[in-house]
Amino acid sequence: MEGETRIDRYTPKGELEFAFVITFDHGEDHFPKTRFLLPLATRLYRPHPQYCLWDPFQAAPLEGFLWVATRPAVIQDIVTVLDRKLAIDPFEGPPLPPRLACL
Repeated sequence: MEGETRIDRYTPKGELEFAFVITFDHGEDHFPKTRFLLPLATRLYRPHPQYCLWDPFQAAPLEGFLWVATRPAVIQDIVTVLDRKLAIDPFEGPPLPPRLACL
């Protein structure tokens, strides 16, 4: 239902958990598809939103990351994780030269 609030995505501390999923696809007729899940969370701190990369198993910020107050800051954190995790193409192995810079 449009505008519906799902309370099952909130932690006991009130953080909203969500995720982006990136699918690697060499074409619609090529399998397997490889997916990378990027969990995030947001919360209100005083009247302002904060964001962080999230560890859903610990229900806490991902190790090495803190709550940030701006979207550009969380975008930089996302790019940092992508650069670390996706330096190796799941289909082809390490690219030469590295090509994640074109993200």
